[in-house]
Amino acid sequence: FQAEDGIRDIGVTGVQTCALPIYKDGSFTEFSQETVYSTPFCNLIRFKREDKTDGLTKILLVAPMSGHFATLLTPTIQTLVNDYEVYVTDWLNIRDIPESKGQFNFDSFLSHLIEFLEFLEPPVHLMAVCQPTVAALAAAAYMEESRSEEHTSELQSRQYLVCRLLL
Repeated sequence: FQAEDGIRDIGVTGVQTCALPIYKDGSFTEFSQETVYSTPFCNLIRFKREDKTDGLTKILLVAPMSGHFATLLTPTIQTLVNDYEVYVTDWLNIRDIPESKGQFNFDSFLSHLIEFLEFLEPPVHLMAVCQPTVAALAAAAYMEESRSEEHTSELQSRQYLVCRLLL
């Protein structure tokens, strides 16, 4: 596997090829990367700065599933990790998943996003790139509606999730 950024690792695919140096203010910033949640269809990968472990806002970056997966998000991750605790969806190639794990459709796509956001616990920013923007918007709307029913204060429900979409 040869990512566009030049890193070659046959045993690793998807977002894990984004392990490039992160620079802030002209110096190298150490960060860790780990899988924090897995389903048969996706791994949720956390990128976290080592020099700043507390106080960073969480952001879920939803990667496209259309062939290039998360490998093209390397510059986005490099930028976000300076100011956020970054979580990225690393979608597995559907051809490698046994049929016994079930089918993956739009409903299960939404379920995955909601499951990841609930796992991360608020406050979480949501950012989707390209194809998953529709699913991210739908998940945010669904969660907002569900949250609004639980709280009497509209302000509290609006603070639950901030949805940022890149088209």
